[in-house]
Amino acid sequence: MGDNMTPTALLRQAHEAGLTVFVRGDQLVVRGQPEQEPLARALLARKADLYPIVKATMAFVPPATDTTGTTDANRPAPPSEAVLALDLPDASTWCRKAAALISTIGDRNARLAMRELFEERAAVCEFCGNMTRDEAERKAYHLLEQAMQRGGLA
Repeated sequence: MGDNMTPTALLRQAHEAGLTVFVRGDQLVVRGQPEQEPLARALLARKADLYPIVKATMAFVPPATDTTGTTDANRPAPPSEAVLALDLPDASTWCRKAAALISTIGDRNARLAMRELFEERAAVCEFCGNMTRDEAERKAYHLLEQAMQRGGLA
């Protein structure tokens, strides 16, 4: 399960299954219902691929708030389509540019694919390419532009 999936596709599957995936220190933490254990194990087996992406995107995900209004920084809210890392006000210039470009795509699945491309490329450039976050997001933005042009989306 999940061996042939891209890391972001695997994370999306986890989110759709109701799992919460976040980083605490050097650990990848997966929380969810017991029936999701096989998927949780698949996520943990891919820690090397998932950790940098989850760590990079967690910077944009607001912490969860319980019913009393108390915020727990160690319990991040799972990302949803409505709250995209690209759309939050503290996102970088390159993230905002990517969000604006992606928003021009009419097809929902194509928008999600392009968002996934941007986030994954930025994470790979930053953590595997030893780039600063700004450099990585700039590079990912230009790759996004090229992909959209090749796919006839821009």
